Amino acid sequence: MEALISSTVAVTIAEIGDKSQLLSLFLASRFTRRWAIIAGILAANLFNHTVSAFLGAWLLGVIPSRMAPWIVSGSFLLIALWLLFPDRQE
Repeated sequence: MEALISSTVAVTIAEIGDKSQLLSLFLASRFTRRWAIIAGILAANLFNHTVSAFLGAWLLGVIPSRMAPWIVSGSFLLIALWLLFPDRQE
């Protein structure tokens, strides 16, 4: 239970600065049906995280367990390299 609570808190903190979080706060403050907007956002986030968790669990079942840490660390390094280059406006 401790792992569930700590990971939920970590994801919640990470989502605060997300663009979709800012958009949802804007929509909830602008329109009168705030609870419908909040419920839709909650449902979308739960669906997104559920699909991501099942996909991750499925991938761990498909790839060899000794390769998983190398694939994860490689993906983090690729994202870090990608973030070093700024976006160009076309």
